[in-house]
Amino acid sequence: MKEFKIRFMIFFVCVFQLCITLNNIEHVKQYLKELPILLDWESVCMLLSTKHENDEIGNKALSTLSRLIQSTQHEILLKCSHLITQIAEKMKVDIARFMELFTQKTPEKASVSHSF
Repeated sequence: MKEFKIRFMIFFVCVFQLCITLNNIEHVKQYLKELPILLDWESVCMLLSTKHENDEIGNKALSTLSRLIQSTQHEILLKCSHLITQIAEKMKVDIARFMELFTQKTPEKASVSHSF
């Protein structure tokens, strides 16, 4: 039973850390959505157009920046999907062991020495 408790604690700590990681990734995704406004891309691209006396330059710059955000968001989703798959694979063995322990028809009897 002691081994079970240790494995369960390790399992819990790993899951907790992975949840924090996924939460941090979610914060990055939210920040990326706000980035064009925070950096005022439209004004910057308009200044580029004005400086070069060519509207197409500003439009292309804005388009490029938008594509960068989109590709970054796509990469984040791919990494999250990969991370979740890895988490599930690592948890699969432990979950099977826990299920086996919890569904035993005749649970192991703990001796007096195991209760301390």
